[in-house]
Amino acid sequence: MAGEAAAIGRRAERERCREAFAALAGGRGAVLAFAGEPGIGKSHLVAAVGAEARRSGVPTFAWSGDGVPERVPDDTDPGRASTGGKVSWRELVPTVRALSGRPVVVLLDDLHRLPAAHAYVVEELARLRSVLVVLAYRPRQLKAGLRRALRDVECFRLGPFTPGEARQLLGDRADLDRVYAEGAGNPRYMRALADGVGTALLEEFAALPAEWARVARVAAAFQEPFSPELLTAVAGDAEVTAAAVDAMLAADLVRPVATAPLLDLRHPVLARVLYAAVPEAERRTLHRAIERELARRGAAAARRAPHVLRAPDPERPDHCTTLVEAARETVDVDPRTAAEWLTTARTLVPPNDPRWAQAQLLLSHANLLLGRFAASPVPQKDVPQKETTLHEELADLAIDTMDYVTGAQHAVIAAETARAAGDATAEAGALGLAALSYGHQLRLEPARAAADQAARLLDAASDAAALRHLSAAHRVGAAEALLGLLPEAERHLLRAVTLTRHSGRPDRLPSVLRTLGEVQLRVGRLDAALDTLDEADRLAGRYNSLDVHTVVAVLRSSALLWRSRRDEGGAVVAAATRAAATCEGMPWAWAIDSRCGLAEVLLHSGEPAPAGELLISAGGGDRLPRLAPWRRVRAWETLTAAALARGDLRAAERFAGMAAAHVDRVPSGTRLAYARRAVARVRVARRDLAGAVRDGQRAADAFTERRMPVEAAWTLVVLAGQCLDAGYPTGVAQWLDTADTLAGRCGALRLRDEVAALRRRLALLGPEPGGRLATLTAREVEVATLASTGLSSSEIAGKLYLSVRTVDSHLGRIYRKVGVSTRVALAAVVLNSQRP
Repeated sequence: MAGEAAAIGRRAERERCREAFAALAGGRGAVLAFAGEPGIGKSHLVAAVGAEARRSGVPTFAWSGDGVPERVPDDTDPGRASTGGKVSWRELVPTVRALSGRPVVVLLDDLHRLPAAHAYVVEELARLRSVLVVLAYRPRQLKAGLRRALRDVECFRLGPFTPGEARQLLGDRADLDRVYAEGAGNPRYMRALADGVGTALLEEFAALPAEWARVARVAAAFQEPFSPELLTAVAGDAEVTAAAVDAMLAADLVRPVATAPLLDLRHPVLARVLYAAVPEAERRTLHRAIERELARRGAAAARRAPHVLRAPDPERPDHCTTLVEAARETVDVDPRTAAEWLTTARTLVPPNDPRWAQAQLLLSHANLLLGRFAASPVPQKDVPQKETTLHEELADLAIDTMDYVTGAQHAVIAAETARAAGDATAEAGALGLAALSYGHQLRLEPARAAADQAARLLDAASDAAALRHLSAAHRVGAAEALLGLLPEAERHLLRAVTLTRHSGRPDRLPSVLRTLGEVQLRVGRLDAALDTLDEADRLAGRYNSLDVHTVVAVLRSSALLWRSRRDEGGAVVAAATRAAATCEGMPWAWAIDSRCGLAEVLLHSGEPAPAGELLISAGGGDRLPRLAPWRRVRAWETLTAAALARGDLRAAERFAGMAAAHVDRVPSGTRLAYARRAVARVRVARRDLAGAVRDGQRAADAFTERRMPVEAAWTLVVLAGQCLDAGYPTGVAQWLDTADTLAGRCGALRLRDEVAALRRRLALLGPEPGGRLATLTAREVEVATLASTGLSSSEIAGKLYLSVRTVDSHLGRIYRKVGVSTRVALAAVVLNSQRP
């Protein structure tokens, strides 16, 4: 094997050795040094030079870290004894010098172990002609005197093998990538991982006395960096432990950790091999001792859990508590480890213990995050029906992972359980979760029914009852927000904030404020939204709520963008981009929504290209399969705008078509508004201006009806800008007036700046070509045009989805503005306005 490894890689180093050996025949010596980590291949290079010297009959002296140098018999000597023999350090240089005129090779392996008193030997050997000196050492252990002796030496730092070289060493293996990564490309570590045997690594500990070796085994059992004080506390003998640590540091078995005053074994593979050699009974004893000491020092459950896992004690119920608490801390970032802890936790207490139910709940959460959907639901026989909270939590977890069918199932069970127990407030919270689950699936009828019933129950509940079920008001408000019932949502969320402030649970406040801030942003209360989101952000940082912090950062950036001037916003976009980057690639609903929110911020700030790319990436492709169904239409509208900005009309038509088709299948007010805005954008690009005006006005009206003034104003600004781009100014002035009014009420300075810029463009076009119709709004132009064709008010109402009374009101205003009193006269005005 050694020969095999020597022939792999190290091409430059082996070539330099051949050159130096060839030059030796001409009387030119050299000093070559190879430095690197243990096991990296230094000794193989030294041995290769020695083998070549023996084959060539060149006198060779070798030393390998112990004793004194030895004259190596060469292959040309039949007796293989006459040229051998030990040479003291004092005699080495004179002996080599006595061979002057002949090539000589001196091999000094493990030079870092050379006593400092003999450092002069290296310097003197380097001065001799016709001598090739080859050195190998570990840089971390090299003594200061030797460093000075090597300052002018030609040195090669050996790095890890490449993946291809690792394949040459180990052959094709299914786990080659893992072995290469964990072994860091080091041949010795990779062999230990591949063979499952670390004999060569264990030999490094063989020189330690028994009591020091036990300290080394304690260090391996930590399986993480440790302080000398903690090691001493577990090992038990301060004097022995200190001596063992000093010895292991000197032997480079243990190293200081650069970022903290801690120690760790040299490499994870070394720790793994040493740990595997510890007898099972001793392992359990060590892990229990480490866990006790960590608990005494107040270490977090997640730090103690690995030791409990390796030595669980059914006689210690606190072991179950430790595993459950640790899983709760880590399940969102490492669900696989959490599931392992929880599986063990359930074996430590009986099913009637509350901790068993908590472990089962968290295990279901972990399984959902791991995609083990079949294993996620908790069988009813495992969880008593009175445990409404467990089913609510499972519904929450399913919603987080976008498994809305499972979420609805658990929410309904929770609601039925609460109803059977006569707990109306708990039922309200569970119905809120059911409404959220149904709403995400676009099952709008059951969603609205659940939300309405939840609101009635919550409104009838006293504050004392609502405090007992703190999440109920939040869940109801969140469901109403999803369904577009924004005033109702804001009312319930404000109550949720008040209740939470008085509950003694400030850790619950950030998520409630996040939802309230989003609703306030949507209804155009930008200043209130910023105040709410600022507080949510501060609290999220305090309680390490990554999900809340990320979502809030993006929402806050959106609000700040609308509040900023048209030429500002760079810092706002940068902040949103940083926040969304923290959740890139995460599969949870909040992470995907955050990236979608960033895409909208980019679009509104004038960066449509990255907005489109981000949405496609977050959504998993054009059809956005990773997005919840209710979110897709809004995203397709953004993609439509991005496609038009890059001049891709075909892509824009496809996105707008998908938005319209999605809404046609399941109509809803807000989604319909986004779809119409997407279609209006495309109609302008296709020069279907009348259709664009119709759809754009309907989109703005729908946003207004849903109490979303910022979106309504943005729709009118977009439509006005596109119409001016197409040279069609009719109705633009009225749209801009309306947009300016809406933006002014919201404090949306960016929108007002956009309106001002469009007004300047409109003024440059001169008088509108619409004549007397130029004073009409876009809706009034639609009504006047249809009336001029002879349609009755009821027929016009049917075409425009308006009431007859609304149509008649429009006609009255039209007559006054145009200066006519009959439909016949109005038809003449319309006909005249359409002439070139």
